[in-house]
Amino acid sequence: AVGQALKALELDPDNEKIKLILGWSLQRRGTTEDVLRAEQVFRSVVDEGDYRASLGLATALERQGVANAEASEAVGSGKRITESSDPAQRAQELQERSVALWTESEQWFEHTLEIHKSNLDALNGLMRVEALLGKPHASLARSKQMLEELAIDRGFWEQLLKRVQGEREEKEIRERIALNENLEVATRMHAARTQYGLGRKDEAMNELDTGIGLAPDRADLHALRALVQRDLGNWDKAIADAERFIALSPQGYDSADVKKAFDLISACEAERSRKP
Repeated sequence: AVGQALKALELDPDNEKIKLILGWSLQRRGTTEDVLRAEQVFRSVVDEGDYRASLGLATALERQGVANAEASEAVGSGKRITESSDPAQRAQELQERSVALWTESEQWFEHTLEIHKSNLDALNGLMRVEALLGKPHASLARSKQMLEELAIDRGFWEQLLKRVQGEREEKEIRERIALNENLEVATRMHAARTQYGLGRKDEAMNELDTGIGLAPDRADLHALRALVQRDLGNWDKAIADAERFIALSPQGYDSADVKKAFDLISACEAERSRKP
């Protein structure tokens, strides 16, 4: 797709639609260089008013921010060698760069919503970026918006499914409903993590219960619910969730997460034995 888009631009250098195809193709190919190139492509057409340009630019900036934050952590911990004479200062510079990138990304996601109201990709992006910027309450508000829009979207497709006649069309609609459901589960997981981080255990539990109702075999939901159950003193339920996580997890018994789950089980069993 990148190759064909570049050939097309040789023939028509100012074609906005082809530039959007190029930008998103680079974005999805996903190397560091690709994302940097995608940013420049999206910047060249972002003033034309197509929401796909501002959405692409916001996404490219978010991804660069994540890369800078990861590099900052690696340099600061000594896992990555830097040519800087002051690794701590270099780590700080990378972290500040990530914040600047996420801040601009937030602005472009908001601009996308101004052009294309209730766009799920923009809402999802804002939910992520606001969390990265240390704005948990704003991120939670976005997750609520996401869930409201997903409910509307799901209702539309379910009504359409009742009227569908062709087998192929039915398959496409069911796939769309499944994607909607997966996005809802991911959103509820994000909301649960954020609520848990804010110390709101009951609210986190509600999100996790709903998420597990939709995706009972998703290991990470059980892992987080085990922690919440432990904090609430529900030892038996915490053990059951931790055991369910271990059974569902694709990780081996030597992985850090699985070891933590076994430690949680041992701790809960010890607490349970202290009860009169």
